Amino acid sequence: SGDWSSDVCSSDLSVGRVISHKKCWQYIIDNRIENCLIIEDNIKVVNEKLFKFDFNEIKRFIHKKSDKPLYITLNAKQIRNGCFYEDNFDKLDNMFYGSNFYYINFKMARFLLNNIIKFEYNLDFEIGNLINKSSKKMNFYNFKTKAIVKNIKLKGDIKKIKTSDRKSTRLNSS
Repeated sequence: SGDWSSDVCSSDLSVGRVISHKKCWQYIIDNRIENCLIIEDNIKVVNEKLFKFDFNEIKRFIHKKSDKPLYITLNAKQIRNGCFYEDNFDKLDNMFYGSNFYYINFKMARFLLNNIIKFEYNLDFEIGNLINKSSKKMNFYNFKTKAIVKNIKLKGDIKKIKTSDRKSTRLNSS
């Protein structure tokens, strides 16, 4: 959606999301996983052929940049326009939101874990703060694709489920 203000506000949901992602990054480090995709449950592939094509383009890009920490989010929105890089890739150079699907390598997981210790904003803005503070040698990118969309049927990190006594209960999906 075009309204990013609800994504910016710190809440129990964004705290839970940061903790979940930090646990993923720690798992990457602990298990020496060199390349990883992190996909939230609200992502839907709407064009499988295009997705496979785009994913191959992303893999070629990863291969070129694999010597440094690398973060590639799909379909994130920058708060201000970024620098055009190549093809469907924009170099992230500022705050952004909407990283529900991203690639991260081992080096970037270690960098993020070492640098996001205390957080005041949602995950995307915390990473955006790091982009602003880090040297421009860091590899933060956004890949634009029409192959995936955020599934609007799911509301953030919380879903309603039916319990056995027919009451609705809210549970974290983490």
